[in-house]
Amino acid sequence: MMKVTILKDHSVIKYIQPYLISYIQKCGPENLKHVKPSRKERTAFEIGFGLSSITECMDQLYYSVELIAGFRANIGHKLMNRYDYIIFSIENILFRITSIFDRCLRLTNRIYDIGLPDKECRINTIIKNNKIKGTKVGKCLNELNNFTSEFRKPRNEIAHANCFNDSQLNDMQSFYYLLQLNTPEIEHLRNIFKIQADSYVATKKKEFLTQVIELERLVGNFFTSILPKVSAAIENKNVR
Repeated sequence: MMKVTILKDHSVIKYIQPYLISYIQKCGPENLKHVKPSRKERTAFEIGFGLSSITECMDQLYYSVELIAGFRANIGHKLMNRYDYIIFSIENILFRITSIFDRCLRLTNRIYDIGLPDKECRINTIIKNNKIKGTKVGKCLNELNNFTSEFRKPRNEIAHANCFNDSQLNDMQSFYYLLQLNTPEIEHLRNIFKIQADSYVATKKKEFLTQVIELERLVGNFFTSILPKVSAAIENKNVR
């Protein structure tokens, strides 16, 4: 059974749920286009979208880590060999890890009413903003930034220039490339490279799972830090 994030049970999400339920209960089929949310309900929905974008991405990270070992050569992978599947899976994980931090920045922008467009929510514009600097939220964002920074360089290289590269995979890449060129002379090596791939995937799966669990812990700390501000935003009170 695939693991899913525990963040959906966090107190900040439980806090906004009654406001979401209150609005949804008023939206029968005949009223859906006519019922307007109250200010509190609308604020809760906006914050809820930001929270759910983070928890959904955490779920997807757990799925991605589990599926890195899910390649089946006889099930619909005629265009994707084992090497391609490993690279695809790792790149997917790298993108999602860094995406979590970006989504936390955008949520902070919304909760603190900083007013930046999503594309301008960066480390300098959010963490160093006067509304964030020196707060528990700022501390949690800095910890998230420090954790995700090691993934940012390979993620950016993948996005702008190259695919994921690992010297341990060089021989495997050549082997599967030659297989796709219908090279029967290397067919007898298939099992050797399967064993190599199995070992590599098992190591990477364990490594990524440990990292995703740590990321989840840091996001949980961030959720805890924003709860007073979420409450203040919904209740229209001033809290730093």
